[in-house]
Amino acid sequence: LDESLLKVEDPWKGKTVAGKYELLIRIGSGGMGSVYRARHAETGGAVAVKLLHPQAALKPQLITRFHLEAQNAASLQHVNTIRVTDFGVDSGSPYLVMEYLDGESLSSLLRRESVVSWRRTAHMVQQLLSSLSEAHAHERRIVHRDIKPANIFIMDQHGQRDFVKVLDFGISRSLEGEGADTRGPIGTPHYMAPEQWRSEPIDGRADLYAVGCIMHEMLSGAPPFDSDRALSPSR
Repeated sequence: LDESLLKVEDPWKGKTVAGKYELLIRIGSGGMGSVYRARHAETGGAVAVKLLHPQAALKPQLITRFHLEAQNAASLQHVNTIRVTDFGVDSGSPYLVMEYLDGESLSSLLRRESVVSWRRTAHMVQQLLSSLSEAHAHERRIVHRDIKPANIFIMDQHGQRDFVKVLDFGISRSLEGEGADTRGPIGTPHYMAPEQWRSEPIDGRADLYAVGCIMHEMLSGAPPFDSDRALSPSR
């Protein structure tokens, strides 16, 4: 939980989405929306609810991207991929319901520990690749396009340390379908393959490139490429 979020007035806190998801606390926020820990009114179980920001909800391409995230993530069943259980619109705001995870992101772990042993790295990367393997082999041929430490969640589960969940299929693309705003140099610069920068056609190999960059960062403490200059597709 980012404690800075607690200092900002939150109009959604305490509200109930779709008549059954009571929003308890905001646990994350990004350019498109915010994520809340919520309680299912009927079962009492914990879930995570992602809501589009009001400004984003007015942009058709972002609504389409949000819908694509729901479609792509809900079609995946791998144990190392975050599970999506519901999607809809409440009071004009699209929402996405996911399993609630208790742990930390790989980016948080790297900030604290700087480097990770090769054994832990191999253990986590094997799970990451296993999740991506299902996405790439799926009939929709899903490419994540934003594999980075912030989208890799680590927790202890079923007695297993460093259990991995792959998050955020918000800019993923199904190679078997089309969608608004699913093309172009979208991603996170340190982990983007050259063809992704150049807005060329991509496939699952772009995700594998990102995995290689993450492995380098886990083992050495820094991504393989860095620059203090503005990046552009021509570089």
